[in-house]
Amino acid sequence: MSIKSSVYPKALVVALVVSLTTSVISAETTPKGVVRSSGALPTLNAAYTPVSIEQYSRSSGAITTRDDTKIFGERKTPSGTAAILERRLQGIGAELQEELSRLKQDLLKPDSVIANLLDSFFYTKWKAVIRGKHPESSEALQSLYLTLSHHFGDDAALAEAFVAVKKKSEDPASYAAVKVLHAQVQWWIKEKKTTDEAFTLLKLDQTNGNPFASPIFLQWKALITSKNLKNPEPEEAATREMFDCLSSHYKDDVVLIKILDAEYKLDSALSDTAKDLLDFQIQKWKNDGKTEEDVFTLLMLDQTDVKQLLASPAFDQWLKFVTDSSPEVENRKKAEYVSNALMRHFDDEAAVTEALVAGTKIDAMRSIASTLLRIQMKKWRTTRNTPEDVFRLLKLDRAAGNNPFASPVFSQWLRFIAQSSTEGKLMEDLLNALLRHYKDEAAVTEVLVAGTKTDSTRSRTSSLLKKTNRRVA
Repeated sequence: MSIKSSVYPKALVVALVVSLTTSVISAETTPKGVVRSSGALPTLNAAYTPVSIEQYSRSSGAITTRDDTKIFGERKTPSGTAAILERRLQGIGAELQEELSRLKQDLLKPDSVIANLLDSFFYTKWKAVIRGKHPESSEALQSLYLTLSHHFGDDAALAEAFVAVKKKSEDPASYAAVKVLHAQVQWWIKEKKTTDEAFTLLKLDQTNGNPFASPIFLQWKALITSKNLKNPEPEEAATREMFDCLSSHYKDDVVLIKILDAEYKLDSALSDTAKDLLDFQIQKWKNDGKTEEDVFTLLMLDQTDVKQLLASPAFDQWLKFVTDSSPEVENRKKAEYVSNALMRHFDDEAAVTEALVAGTKIDAMRSIASTLLRIQMKKWRTTRNTPEDVFRLLKLDRAAGNNPFASPVFSQWLRFIAQSSTEGKLMEDLLNALLRHYKDEAAVTEVLVAGTKTDSTRSRTSSLLKKTNRRVA
């Protein structure tokens, strides 16, 4: 006779309760290989077999004991090799072991399986016995975790299932899930698992390049946090350990910054973690003696399309480094340094201007982009550039479709003219600047006609065209 599918979670609960009612498994009594063993179920020394369990009723799922106070038995030193389950399952039969094998396959849909298991377990024995009578409930929970880990053999799937149950706060099983997740972390610490080993164990290296997207990333973070609790500076130590591990997996700083920046901007549960890691990277560059030029090159910003520069998370990180590396330098000087650095690396006034104009439309970049445009304008004035000079610097004489008015940098040229224009004379001064550049009214008329064919420039060019016609008349 086989156990019905609706019953087998309860049957597993029996195995787990028996597991928990034995003297708990500790690191010194359980060989490391036991938890990951994929062979036949090993045997447990008789000293660890509970003597008080009498029967299991499949109809009710209840456990009957002669004396609940003795349910844990006495803890004794095992003779020979101790292992986990075979004698704990004694009396339940081979049919249950078949169901345990099936349950392993059900981890393809783990949430309901684990939820049912925890729900039943929570109400039958965990709350009444483990919590109330076991002096070392954390070890009892480790026993539960080890039993599940032995059967499923996949810590990542197991953790993901428990995290899913944990999120169902209205479910009584949620509380038990939190406890088991904690037990998993404590077992890793006892086993001296490294941060990198846990990263791989939880398959965070198999997340399509973004470990933050994994629902069990927080379990990895919990391990790192727990490992560093006794450190004089626990938060900084945990951040350093996490950063070092991520850096070893994502050797390209630009890729790592993109991952962290994206998570930070999501305003998620891990946003603060991502920000801490970004800040730590800046501090590390400072500690390593990196200069602004070093970091600019390190982040391959000199190889970035300048027109996309301000949209790059790496550029934002570089700006923060420039700001933080010299706190004694006033912001105006830092902005001038950034402006000079951009021109030094790209040597293309038109492209840099286009990037800055685009930056004014990005919330996070609007302030610095506007500041850099003002600095650029000041430089043009200082070097005594005329409107015609700036027209050429911005390559408006080579505008697409012979329509400089449609260029994204036209607005910067217009502002330059406006700075020296008298009130009410801007359009006239603009027209004069065009005439001085083209030296031919027919050529100017041609440019203005081209402008009337584009929706965004039609109004302005039509007005200028009327002024031109009146002059000719």
